[in-house]
Parts: sequence; C-alpha cells; structure tokens
Amino acid sequence: MGLSRLLPFASLAFLATSVAGQPAWTSDPALPPAVPLAVRSPYLSAWLPQGAGTSLTGTWPTFWTGSFLGWTGYVSVDGTAYNWMGAPAVPNLSPANATQKSMSYTSTQSTFVLSAGPVDLTINFLSPVEPTDLVKLGTPFSYMAISAAANDGGSHNVSIYSDITAEWAVGDTTQLVNWTSTTTGDVWTHQVGPSAPILYTEFNDHTHRLVLATGYTDNSTGVENQPVEESGNMLIMILSYTQATNDTSLIKPYISALETWTDYLVGNALTPGGQLSTDDFEPFPDTAGNFSTFIVQTATDAGGQHLNFNYGNSSSWLSAYNLWADKLIKTNVFPQDVIDKETAWYKTQVGQYGLALDSREPWSKTDWELWTAAFVSDTDVRNSIIDGQFAYITSGAAGNIFPFSDLYDTGAGTAHDLNLVSPAGSGITYQFQARPVVGGHLALLVA
Repeated sequence: MGLSRLLPFASLAFLATSVAGQPAWTSDPALPPAVPLAVRSPYLSAWLPQGAGTSLTGTWPTFWTGSFLGWTGYVSVDGTAYNWMGAPAVPNLSPANATQKSMSYTSTQSTFVLSAGPVDLTINFLSPVEPTDLVKLGTPFSYMAISAAANDGGSHNVSIYSDITAEWAVGDTTQLVNWTSTTTGDVWTHQVGPSAPILYTEFNDHTHRLVLATGYTDNSTGVENQPVEESGNMLIMILSYTQATNDTSLIKPYISALETWTDYLVGNALTPGGQLSTDDFEPFPDTAGNFSTFIVQTATDAGGQHLNFNYGNSSSWLSAYNLWADKLIKTNVFPQDVIDKETAWYKTQVGQYGLALDSREPWSKTDWELWTAAFVSDTDVRNSIIDGQFAYITSGAAGNIFPFSDLYDTGAGTAHDLNLVSPAGSGITYQFQARPVVGGHLALLVA
C-alpha cells in the first residue's frame, strides 16, 4: 500500500455527511461518538466521526480538533473496484462502497469488517500501548492491517490500495509538501513532510514550519484562573503517587513549592479571594479538620439533606466530586455521614444521562462525574451515574461526533457546545474533546 497525492486538498469539498438513525451494522462493545483509527500522540490522532453511526466509507477521518484528514482505501476484487475507506471524489472513478458489516474496538485497536462483493475485508487499526518500554511508548507509531477472505467459498483476485493526503503532515494547507519513497528489500517506505520545516513549532495543533518566539513564559507573570483547585490537585496527585509507590523523589526536591501551595490553600480554600483569617501556626491536619467542620456547618442546606453550592443558598447543590480524593489518599477529612447524605441526594438528581455538576446548569464533566460515582456509599447510585454517562456516550445524538467530549448536557445527552477557542481563519472549533482528563474515569478502579 502506498502514499500518493491522488486526493488533492480540493477533494475534501465533496464530504459525505453522517447518516442519521441506527447503523445497519453491529458495533461492539458500543457505538461511540468517534472511533480511534491512529491515535498515539497529539500530532498523530486520527478518528472516524460516528454520530448516529457513520461507516468507514461514510466520511473522512478527522484530526482530534475536527479538521479533516484525507485517508482513502480501495480494493479490486476480480477487476471490480470498491471503496472501503474515506469519501473520495476522483474524476472518472466512482466505485461502489464496500458494505460495512461490523465495528469493534478495545483500548488499543479498532476493527472493521466490510463486504466488497464476494470478499470480506477485515481492517484492523492498532495503536499499541507499551507501558514497560518508554521508547516504544513514546514513538508515534500506529498500524493498519488488512486481510481478505471469500464469503462465497470461491477463489478471487484481490488487490488493496490505500493513501493519505498532506493534511497529515501540516496544519497550514497553503504550505508546500514533499513526498518521497524508498525501497529496502520487500519494505517500501513513504515519507511526507513540509518542504521547509522548522522543528518544535505548531500551527492549528499540527507541527508547523514557523512560529515567532518572543521569549515569554506565562508561568512567570501569568495568573492561574483556578488557583485553589490546581494547588489542591498537585498536592493530591503527589501524595497519592507517594502512597502507592513509597517513592518520595517527587516530594524532597519540591518541598518548598508543596509548602507554598499548602499555605495558599490554608488562606484561600474556604473563601477564595483570601478573606479568611487563619492561624499560620496551626498544624495542617488540624486545619483540614476545622475546615471540614466549617463547611459541613455552613454549607449544608436548611433541611440537612445536602451540601450547598453557595454558602447560605439551600436551593443550590453540587456534585462534591473531590470527596473521592479524600477517600483515595485516606485523609478522612469529611465524616461518613456527609458522604451518605450526598449519596442519598444524588439518587434524587441523577437522570437518564447522568448527574449534573451542580444546580446551575445541566452540564456534567465525565471525569468528575465518575469521581462522584467512585465515592458514593450506595452501589445503586454509583451504577445509575455510570449508566447515565454510558447513555450519553452511546446516545447517537446529533453533534456527538467528537473524540469523547468530556463536557456534556445531562438533559439532552449531547456534547456541550462551549468552545474553548476558535483561531481566526482556521475554520476549526475546539470542544472539550480528546483530552487527557478522561484518565479520571479510572477513579472507579481505585475507589
């Protein structure tokens, strides 16, 4: 199989759209919003948008940001051509699409079975994970393997073809791209890249040939928008790692920074903005216990059913997802009766598509939602939260075509349309998608 320039950028104008309704093929274990094809790094990240069920021949693969990646597959069976991947528009060539029969996926591979006349094709996309070999783990390598088998018991002549377009190599489609091929024995190597590359730079989240550096670092002069949360996150992560490994190497060199973050939380955690006066000499464990007592007394609603989102506002409530961290690192700052009350309240609030973050909007964050599921004391409540999120992921709702959007509407079961950024002239709109925060889903495994 080779790389070529058969499909110019212009061919992307002839995109096929997602098909509404349930697919005619099977999916296992579920039908996700997007199926990973080649996903090994932020720069090698190709997905098949699914929505309500788009086949491998139904549209172009996309980069994690949503921009298109040309990737085409053809097969010739006894001289008859079929398209088995992508949505190409090649002049004077209009082969029939192979018929998709099934799609399945695991954490490392996605497998499609398509029928091309008397032959069934099995296309396997493998993005291996090698946690015990850092070199292999860090190598942006992904594999595509194709096999063919007769579905009529006969013998057939089969030829397979696949190619990609230059969108894979650059984020700026006005840039010139070079294509070369070399042969070593039975191995063909195809190389594609910008004609004038400059290393370690980006354009539209792709590696790019030029960025004008200004010698500025935001960490020196910038302002963190969520200092309380992020300070707490750092302390929780470092402590949980140390407890799990007995490795103190992350503590000793950074003890000064850890103490700074802790002092900041003592002064700002209860009332962000620094209005609270605290005793600088009070031991940290005592401070944490006093804080939890204050929160329970001040932030519990008038009926004693749940914690309030706003102090003194009994009509407000929240998913107290960080109680999972209290459980994880065994600090036991909050008493069990708080967890039991929160659990009982969530039972009345969880809906078809899960549990909202708080009473303000029906939004939820999938990682924090599963943190909540990981600390509740009733397995029925835990399961209903998980089932709700699964219903969102598999809803097939219009617009659910992103690589796992972690911000969603629990009322509609749709990915939320709150855009992170839309670079001028890029035509790309970023959602809360393909983000490493989904690692938070693993909270259920260590609850």
